[in-house]
Amino acid sequence: PPPSAYIQSWLAKGPAPHGDKSNAVPVASLGTLEHELAALAGPGAPKTAGKDLLGRVLPCLAAYDVPSLTSLETLCQMLNDAGSWDRFVVRYVYYFVQRSVERYGCAMFVGDAPGAVALIDRLSEDASIAHAKHGARQILAARALVAAARAGIGEAKTATTSALGAFANELRAGTQPRDAGGLKLKSIFGSSASTDGSVDAGARAVLGASLRLGDAQNASKGDQATLLSPAAVAFGARSTDAIAARLAWSGVLALAATADTRSGTRSGTTDTPHAAHQTAARALSPFIKDLVCVLESRRVWNESVASAPDEKARAAAVKAARASESRARVKYAMSPKLNDTATAALAMRACGALAGRLAADADDVETLSEQERARCSNDAKPFLDLLKAALRVAAGAARAAAAARA
Repeated sequence: PPPSAYIQSWLAKGPAPHGDKSNAVPVASLGTLEHELAALAGPGAPKTAGKDLLGRVLPCLAAYDVPSLTSLETLCQMLNDAGSWDRFVVRYVYYFVQRSVERYGCAMFVGDAPGAVALIDRLSEDASIAHAKHGARQILAARALVAAARAGIGEAKTATTSALGAFANELRAGTQPRDAGGLKLKSIFGSSASTDGSVDAGARAVLGASLRLGDAQNASKGDQATLLSPAAVAFGARSTDAIAARLAWSGVLALAATADTRSGTRSGTTDTPHAAHQTAARALSPFIKDLVCVLESRRVWNESVASAPDEKARAAAVKAARASESRARVKYAMSPKLNDTATAALAMRACGALAGRLAADADDVETLSEQERARCSNDAKPFLDLLKAALRVAAGAARAAAAARA
């Protein structure tokens, strides 16, 4: 399909820094762009091939829905020669590969797409890289593999579990994945990753893959998870990488929002496994209790800031509050880090959903035994305490802000 009118106008602005509509040129067709891609990526390409690809061909090609299968061989070859290309060119290639497998699925494995079978092996190799230096490549390769698995390519699902198995095992063991070379201290995609700047590509890759492969739905049906069990997803919420933590909280929210459709009874007999959301809640419980303590510390100091008589006293109270919260995080080390608004909001949604599910289980007299209902009621308490603490902190922060404006 042709690009939209907006994309056509953007592409026709010309090479000037801010665009030059007076020098507008017709938008190249998909066939023309694919021909240029093959020429610039081939053996006889000019020295400026990388610049031409990044500055003109690849952005224009991205304006179309997805490249045709005729470009797949060129894309596969570019992945094999990834070390000789600019990293941003390689990221475009991963994007096009992901879109291609989403669109064509198993059709990529017919004779019209030579080299496609080897693509899965290449993506699996890149997704299994456990080094912070290649974090972006690992995440993008994992996304493409998951897209292939969701498109029904059986080899891709097996390759995904194999490539990300080491990171999944660490989360199952209750530890955080760590890339070789340590945590990267700046974003791998050019934007702020978290307040403390740490990036854990392995955690991002495996938690994102688990979310997209529907591990929550599988667990709710009683099936074995493809990558992560409900408890392993809960352990991911303690990641110091804000994006990985958000993926984990999204997984917890999915577990809380998915109905338990396991076959058989849910009666509280000793040989009946717990529902997926109950397992996640019990794994999260010690982390949530520590988080409540951290929030209570913040609430106390918000009150001291709000009651400060003048600006000097208020500044001293703010400084003391920050020091107190740092000490609280050391004391309550199991507390998840909610250092940005997006992570905090998602965590509150997930915890609220879990509290609601557990409260409903506590009232389910038809399918749960009295002992199991009492346990669900007890499991819901830390999540309810967290929501109350968060509301108190928000109210205290509002009073402190009002006092500062007065």
